[in-house]
Formats: sequence, C-alpha cells, structure tokens
Amino acid sequence: MSIVETEFKIDEMPLVSMSTEERENIELLTDNVSVLDDDVFRISLKDQSTYTNLSDAYLQINFKITKLDNSAYVAEDKVALRNSVASLFSRAVLRVNNQIVETCLDVSDSFLMKSLLHYSDDYSRTTASNHLFYKDTGNKGNNDDIVKYTHSAQVDANVALALNSLNINENPLWNTGYEKRQARCSANQVVSCLLPLNQIFGFCSVDRVIVNQEVAIELTKSQKSHHLYVGKRSDNNAVTVDGKVRIERLSMWIPRIRPKPELDLAIKSSMSNGLVSNYLFNTWNAYTSPVLTAGQNTYRVLTTAEDVLYAFVVMREFQGQGINDNKLVSFKNNISTCEARLNGRVYPSRRYESVNAELGSSRAYNDLISYMNRSNDLSSGIQLSLDEYRDNQVIIPFDFTSKPFNWGKSPLTLEVLVEAVANPEQHKITVVVVSRKGVQINYQGSQATIVVA
Repeated sequence: MSIVETEFKIDEMPLVSMSTEERENIELLTDNVSVLDDDVFRISLKDQSTYTNLSDAYLQINFKITKLDNSAYVAEDKVALRNSVASLFSRAVLRVNNQIVETCLDVSDSFLMKSLLHYSDDYSRTTASNHLFYKDTGNKGNNDDIVKYTHSAQVDANVALALNSLNINENPLWNTGYEKRQARCSANQVVSCLLPLNQIFGFCSVDRVIVNQEVAIELTKSQKSHHLYVGKRSDNNAVTVDGKVRIERLSMWIPRIRPKPELDLAIKSSMSNGLVSNYLFNTWNAYTSPVLTAGQNTYRVLTTAEDVLYAFVVMREFQGQGINDNKLVSFKNNISTCEARLNGRVYPSRRYESVNAELGSSRAYNDLISYMNRSNDLSSGIQLSLDEYRDNQVIIPFDFTSKPFNWGKSPLTLEVLVEAVANPEQHKITVVVVSRKGVQINYQGSQATIVVA
C-alpha cells in the first residue's frame, strides 16, 4: 500500500471543530468557613450537570508571609517559600463521586522533582513563574546564597593610591531562584499564584470531559519547616522572629463546557447504554527516610503502588528545628554508592558508584536525561546542566519499566540502598516514586461507578 503525501491531497476538505457552543471558566471556593489559619482545604464541584475537563483546571492560591502574630516582616528580612507554591501542601486527594481516585503524598517534593525533570528552560522562565517556581542555584541551603557579590578591600594610607585595591567577585553560592521568590514574597505583600491540577494529579492530565460526577479535591497544608525559608537580613544578621504562611484565598477554576445539542444527546444516550471511560496515568509520590547511619543504609519505601515505573533518589541535609535552619532544601552531592531493589531484583544490574565523583556522576546524569528521552533530542532539554547536577541537584534515576507483569496486583516492595560519603548522621534521602494507575468510570445507571485499578 502506497502513502500519498499531504502536499498531494489537493481535494482534501479542511476540518473545523463544531462540538462546543460555550466554554468558560468558573471559580469554586473552598468549603472552609475561613482559610486564613486552616490546615485542610476542600473544594467541590457539586453541579453534576456540568461538562468539565479537569486537564484545564487550576488552583488559585493567594497568600502572604507574616510573623506569628500576623504582623509584617520588613523588606530587609529575607523570608520566602522554599520553592513553588506547591510546597505549601503535604498531601493532595482527588475524589470522584466520593471515591478516592488518586492520592499524592508529599506534594512539595513530588512537584519539585517533576518540575526539574519535565520543564524546559523556556517554560521554567515563563509559565512556571506563575507557579512561583524558580530553579534554585548556587548553594541552595545556607544564608550565604542571598548575597550576589563578595568583596575584599586592601587599603593602606601609607602606600600609593595605585596599590590600594577593592576586589569584587560574584558569589558562586548565589541562589537566583531564592532571590526571585523572596522579592515576590517580601514586605507583607499578597502573592497570587496559579497551579494547574494536572501538575499534581495524573488523573487530571487526561484530556477528557466528565459529566454527571461530583468532583472534590482535598489539600493538606505542609509543616512550616517544609515550606518556609528563612534567610538573613540585608545587613547579614539573622532573622530572629519566626513566621508563617497565611493563605488569604484558595479556589479552583474549572471550565464549564456546553456541547452542541446533538453531541450532548449522543453522549447521554451512550451513557444510558453503559458507557465506560478508561483512564491510565502516572502518579507521583515522595517518601523521606529517617536519618541515615554510618555505612550502607537500606530504606524500604512504604508504597501501595502495583506498577512502579521510575524512582528518583536525592540526599538532603537533616532539617533542624531552628527558624534559620534551612538545610533540607538542598540536594547534596554526598552519595558514594546507590542501588534499588524492586521485589528483590536489583536495579541497575551494576549499581551506581562514585556518584560524587566525575565518572560516577556522568553515568547517573546520562540515565537521568534518558528518562525524558532527551539524550538524543537536540531541540529541547531539561533545566539541569551537568555542572549544576554535580554541584547541587544530584538526582539518581531508576528505571523499572522493564519488569515481570504483576499478575497478583499486589503492592510492590521497593528498597533503596545508599551509602553516604561523609556525615551520614546529618542526612536523609527522599525517594520520588512514579507509578502507573488505572481508573474506570462506568456511567451506566443514575450514578456512575468508579473502579480504581
């Protein structure tokens, strides 16, 4: 059979979409009486006659950073969110007809990992800034990162003027991402951010309308130590007054769609005959280990996933309890060896060795690029260069896509074995797990039934 190129199809009629009569975004407020000091937020779509598409829905989050007594920090106080606005939440749950279809654990770390791996550099600089996402650079964890330039002077009144000198150098630890977040969060101003639902829930990444369903999301606020980043004042002294994030407004914007009458009738007719809608998507969850010990550490990830596709491992310094203790934000290049076991099988067949050195980091970085199939993609790439990866963004990837089928549909056993180069008692590891999940919506009857695979 021969193929006719498009340029030779001179009699082909152009196609125009005529399926929608009206489409507009509507705002749904939380069910909370007040969101100012609540820790759990619920937003529901109760109008079951509405056609909507959750892949185009997003959260609007208005917040400001204040002291514990609700008074304002001054502009000289360097206080901001750790990273994107997603760091405000530790857990997110999506329900359809009161049935849980997806749960995201540790939204902050899951979103951060997805952002670093999926966002191109262009998207990060433009659209992602509306999520308050600015890639961290430099030291990523100490107060030195708020100073762009360092200087040293050599002045002696007894020598000629030409021998006196002032040396100004750019600080290699300067964190450009933190500086941009701090500028938006400073001086008690209300920050407004938009966060697409498809960046949190894999279910919402499926571009498909749903109707006759009650949809609800539940968001749990994270601990203050996991979302608030306290630096130094402009005079280089520590900020001495603790603070908090005060959410001023939280809502969800979803499209309300009105299809053509004939299309509406056709869909409703199919539903009465037992229409089945199948969803298959990836879901992201993050898990953090206890404090490491000397030698090799084995961390067993307590996941209920039946089909684990990938895992990404990072090492972080232990988070203390002081208001100026911000170490957990860092991805440390302190891993000597690392391997993973899924149901007893070792991945990769030759473990990652000397990850903190030149040869070992090159191999791990290449595997990380291969995850997005971008090792041979010359038109785009992820945000992390090899130098940035080695300095402060060490992410060790594990690919579990080639494995025996889980006929028993039982939760898989995932273990991560890691050894730190030095000071393991000051570190933890975070494992971000990507797993595949299926959901089936059966529209037969007066109310659809939800089956989670």
